[in-house]
Amino acid sequence: MYGNALAISRIAALKGDTETSKEYLQKASEIRSNVLQKLWNDSMQHFVDRYKQDNQYVHYWDFIRGRELAGMAPWYFNLPDSSPKYNAAWKHVIDTTYLLGKYGLRTNEPSYQYYFTQFTFSFGKPGSQWNGPSWPYQSSQAIHAMGNLLQNYKQDVVSNSDYIKQLRLFTQQHILPDGTINLVENYEPNKGGPIVYFYWSNHYNHSSYNDLVISGLCGIQPSSGNTLTIHPL
Repeated sequence: MYGNALAISRIAALKGDTETSKEYLQKASEIRSNVLQKLWNDSMQHFVDRYKQDNQYVHYWDFIRGRELAGMAPWYFNLPDSSPKYNAAWKHVIDTTYLLGKYGLRTNEPSYQYYFTQFTFSFGKPGSQWNGPSWPYQSSQAIHAMGNLLQNYKQDVVSNSDYIKQLRLFTQQHILPDGTINLVENYEPNKGGPIVYFYWSNHYNHSSYNDLVISGLCGIQPSSGNTLTIHPL
């Protein structure tokens, strides 16, 4: 929502529509403030979702019960301030006891009560779940966000070598155990290999891999002006 509002504001400015540009810039500012104030969890040192449901199991507006890889999404849009407070969240992405598995990023941490508990099955096989498996869709967002952190922030939590490590793991997921070049729906981050591999989940890269190489690894960063920044990782 923040990224979309900024994009609309900038497109309106290019068009000369000052009123719309200001309106959506204000929306972006309000969304950013809400994310920083309402979704940052000091005790977890992470951006954390809150419950919408209110029942015997969970209570409305409480923080959910663990860190998720989705908590890195704000950096995809350069939303957080450049401060040690927020940058500390990245230690969870490079630590194998938290969000980093041997073969890829986890969607949430092993400490979660229902980590890898299988609730759904399709055709007698494990179904698509987000309680631990490595999903290329979200991994690509987190790696892109890490690239932004390295290129646009002052911090000492992650390094270029961390980016390269993550990109290598993501690259390796493109090669299935039989040697086929493909990227499927999700993977086992601890043991390696695909979990959900049905006909509908082939070539599941969402066109995101190219961007990790072009804007991150090679560091080619276009702008709305006449400037081209080269900041390779």
